[in-house]
Amino acid sequence: MSRSVSLLRQQKGSATVEFALVSVFFFGILMVGLDFGLYAQKTLKLGNAVEQASVVAFDARASQPAVNTNQISTYITSVVGGSPTITIKCNGVATCDGTAPASQCIGAPATAGGWPTFTAPTASGGTACTNGAVPGYYVVIRATQTYKSVVVPNQYLNNGTMQQQAVVRLL
Repeated sequence: MSRSVSLLRQQKGSATVEFALVSVFFFGILMVGLDFGLYAQKTLKLGNAVEQASVVAFDARASQPAVNTNQISTYITSVVGGSPTITIKCNGVATCDGTAPASQCIGAPATAGGWPTFTAPTASGGTACTNGAVPGYYVVIRATQTYKSVVVPNQYLNNGTMQQQAVVRLL
């Protein structure tokens, strides 16, 4: 019995046990922080790729009304990596092969994260928009990519979906 009591009073190895308990908590917090940081970094990378793709589209605007969607998609995929879903619309039309209306007015999306709305110019003989926007040929580039988290549940990371969008007026 006295041997058991003396073992309880000894403090040899207690620092090792304390370190083990604290390190589990510390590394758990570190993993959550890294998960959020990686999500933010990938979202910023996707946003930068979409923004640069809009510059590529603007630089190639002399070939309007057709937009080289393959060039834009290839650029975004090469920068982001993986397999993002890329959707490109011209003046609200899903194809950018020259069939979109030549001049449209752009409006805000009805819901957050939605597509902009497009209407025909009506004020001043078709040269102005009722909302004050300038009519023109607009290209909307949207890229969506999924993110698989390591520790954090996807419900805290926008359900694992990253989406970025850019609107550029070409003409």
